[in-house]
Amino acid sequence: MRLESSDYFRGKKLRLLIHHHWQRQVVNASQPESLIKSLKMPVSHRPTQATQQRQHPPLKPSQNRLLPENGLSSQQTTPLVVPGMATGLEAEVPSSLEILSPPPPTDKLELRPSDLITEVLGTLARELNLEKRFKPSLQTRELRPFERGYWRLDCSSWEPELKRSAWGFLTDYLGRGAAGWGTSCRRDEAFSWIRLYCWGCVVGHMYLVLYLASRRRILHTGMEWVAGDGTAVVVISPRVSAT
Repeated sequence: MRLESSDYFRGKKLRLLIHHHWQRQVVNASQPESLIKSLKMPVSHRPTQATQQRQHPPLKPSQNRLLPENGLSSQQTTPLVVPGMATGLEAEVPSSLEILSPPPPTDKLELRPSDLITEVLGTLARELNLEKRFKPSLQTRELRPFERGYWRLDCSSWEPELKRSAWGFLTDYLGRGAAGWGTSCRRDEAFSWIRLYCWGCVVGHMYLVLYLASRRRILHTGMEWVAGDGTAVVVISPRVSAT
């Protein structure tokens, strides 16, 4: 298949975007509050200064819309060194096995599916073209907006560095509220799998979040969205390498 020039430049832009997500620095937790932008959420829902752990470097305007505003991480946990990885700050990953999003707002009398899609997720869907990029290999039925389920991802074949960076990315993304409330993430202690829990109306958006977190590795490992009854409703099959 001939590769159109526009496709080439879009692919190059995407690779640069994904690469830029991982140019992070571990910063001191005592950084002045005046240097940190808080999320647009009630003060009671914002993380405290004691939980600060990481900070994003400056981004280009077109890239900055895909990330939550610079703020405080949701958790300050004891670093974990992934087996097989070099020691030092670059080898540290939050030791928590669970990531929680901020609590829901308490001022809404009526909840609509659109309320569960944050501004960051909406921008992510537009910039990465959700409809074009999210193409399940199999979907057994239509998803209900408020049903619960989780993306199940096998990451046993990932390199230790990718595991570290992916979990750090998810810790920041979910903890700062960019993925919306009601979203959480878990992994096993051996780091062989990740489960990202979400609402039915944001299944595609969470696919894009994992697409970025894994540096596109999900294209080659595949994954599935499991509904509340334990059945796989959405399946992403691994991409077959061209020979």
